[in-house]
Amino acid sequence: LADVFRRAAGGLLLLEAGPAFVARPDAERDAVLDALAAETATRDPYDTVLVLSGSAPSLGGLLRTRADLAGAFAEYLRLPAWTGTGLAELTRRRLTAQGFEVPDDVVAALAAQDPAQGAYGAHRLADRIAARAGAPVLVAADLTGELPLGEALVAR
Repeated sequence: LADVFRRAAGGLLLLEAGPAFVARPDAERDAVLDALAAETATRDPYDTVLVLSGSAPSLGGLLRTRADLAGAFAEYLRLPAWTGTGLAELTRRRLTAQGFEVPDDVVAALAAQDPAQGAYGAHRLADRIAARAGAPVLVAADLTGELPLGEALVAR
């Protein structure tokens, strides 16, 4: 984590404690949390804005049991639940950052994402699309059929 903090110096560092993190074995999660606590204890609190993101129940439990981490966060913000439209925008931004052109009809198709998948699911979808695309322009295909969303977007 020291390298991650170094690269984020002076900016914002978003740490996602999402389903993949929660599902890891206790020993692995504890090792990451111990490293995070060590980094937050030694850093200048005004250097990097640190954001820990995750579900309210998992973050609440984490911060209740880890006082060493709870003190590293000045505020607790409850954000509204993801919507398909919000996830579509997040997916579009990730694809655009990877050099893809994402037209409005594709963004509309991306809004069919299951909001329960959250930001992690949107990022995974973008990465799967990018890995399969043969060109930097995406086109909406037959999304009313039975193809999964990731299979229904094709590169042109």
